[in-house]
Order: sequence, then C-alpha cells, then structure tokens
Amino acid sequence: MERRYFKIGKKAHRVSLVRTEAGRAKVRVDEGPEKDVAYQELSEHAFILELPQGQFPVCLARCGQDVFLQIHGQTFQLREEDAEHAAHDDSGGGAEDKTITAPMPGKVVKILVTQGAAVRRAQPVIILDSMKVEIELKASADGKVAAVLVKEGQQLDMDQPLISLE
Repeated sequence: MERRYFKIGKKAHRVSLVRTEAGRAKVRVDEGPEKDVAYQELSEHAFILELPQGQFPVCLARCGQDVFLQIHGQTFQLREEDAEHAAHDDSGGGAEDKTITAPMPGKVVKILVTQGAAVRRAQPVIILDSMKVEIELKASADGKVAAVLVKEGQQLDMDQPLISLE
C-alpha cells in the first residue's frame, strides 16, 4: 500500500492507494470511503481515470514537492508532504482551523449543517462536485457552526470559505 500526504491550499490530506490488479486500484482520501477505480496508463505522466461518471484524462507533472494535476482540462496544484509535516498543517490551530474552504473549484451539491448546529471533528458538513466527482468535506474541529457562507448550487473558487466554526 502506498500512503502519501498532500496539501491542497492549507489543508493536508492522507491518500492511500492499493493497486489490486493491472489497471485497477483502491483509493481512500483521509477517513473517507474506499473507492475502487480503474485507470489506463498512457505514459509515465498521463492516464485515463475511469469512474462511474465517465472517463477523465489526467496529466501529472512534478516540480520538487509540488504536484500539478490536469484533470479534464482543469489544473490543480498539490504539495506532497512527509507524514510529520502533514500532521502539522500550516493553520497552527488558530482561527484558520475554524474555516472550511473549498479544496478546489467546483459547485456546492448539498449543505449538511445549519448555522448554530453543533459539529464534531471529522463530521461531514458539505458536499461539493468537482469534475463530476462528489467530495465530502468534514469539520476540521469540534465546535458550532458560526455561519454557512455559501448556498446549494453555488459555483466555487479554490480556497473559497464555505463554513465557519466557532
């Protein structure tokens, strides 16, 4: 099993990958569900990702710790971290920890909490759609929802604040 840590914006994510057979793998991001994916390698830096929603061309480029992914024409920048640095993300436990932001451009599919609701760390709070893939974002800490800053159906930019906790 490969386990890597990537930072998207200010948030660190653990990605686990197990290749199950040629062209197939099981992938898990953070504590989310394990997903079975199929892929078709085109070259060392290009492949086709096959998901239930369709096929997505992916190009991968590295520059030091920075990883650039181009998926279906959109580019994402990630930073690969070692386990020690990923465990201590840049937020330092301050106010930034209390704001959940969009890890990539997309659209709000469903808001799972309301203002004033109590939440626990790792509780799902919002579902985003990016490139026809749904992403469940979770609370970064225990707390109370101070404000929901977006609406269902709203288009998002990377790092856009979504929900603030108190």
